Amino acid sequence: MLTHKFISNYDNNTSAICSQIEKDENKIEAGKLYCCSIKDKSCTLYTSDSVCIGSDFEISKCYNTTAYDPCQRTDHDATKVCGGVPNSFFCMSSTSRTTKDTNYYRLPEAVKWIVNRSSVIDSKVISVCDNGIDFTSCNESSLPNGTIAQLTCGDLFQNAYNCSWTNWTDNALIARIERKPLGELCGALSVPTQTQTITPTPNNVLTYGLISSTVVLGIIAFTFAVSTFYYFRKYQKASTIRIAGDRP
Repeated sequence: MLTHKFISNYDNNTSAICSQIEKDENKIEAGKLYCCSIKDKSCTLYTSDSVCIGSDFEISKCYNTTAYDPCQRTDHDATKVCGGVPNSFFCMSSTSRTTKDTNYYRLPEAVKWIVNRSSVIDSKVISVCDNGIDFTSCNESSLPNGTIAQLTCGDLFQNAYNCSWTNWTDNALIARIERKPLGELCGALSVPTQTQTITPTPNNVLTYGLISSTVVLGIIAFTFAVSTFYYFRKYQKASTIRIAGDRP
């Protein structure tokens, strides 16, 4: 049986990767990055930014909740997602970019960072800076030298959060894009085995009634036979004693 639960930023629309899982759960592997077509609701392994580009595609990644590090958190936001059925998929998705403007060339890397949030620290409200190579923790009041862009994200287990990506050039804000990463709990789960119960019907009620009557009659007959046996034994013994007492 398939289970599906919206976690964040959805208007009752299933993401492409969760739709793919619903079609065939074996097509998606936990921990791997995928490029998913929103139109076709199909996903392939992510290969390059040039292929997975534009509003028609989502960069997506799923995690097994049993092994997902952020699921070690014990707060309410985490337990409502991770505290359900073991081995479910928690999947995150986000569109990459809508323009090929050079000011946005690092946006795909930011989106990949968003769906790669797999540590307890990264799963909470966080701000990171992009130096063109990787992302490090930072804050806007003191950007490290060489910062190209900054990314600030809310708690990924909350039901609504934004990731704000800002492009900085010479400490000047060039471009800002708000992203609403999509989070869902989805996966293929086995139906629990249920103990079979027998619903009474006129036929089996009659059968049970006949069996019960037979048992009761048998007990009565057995009790009568035992009582009769002991009565005759007692009577025979008493008669023998009287006859013996009459002799001279």
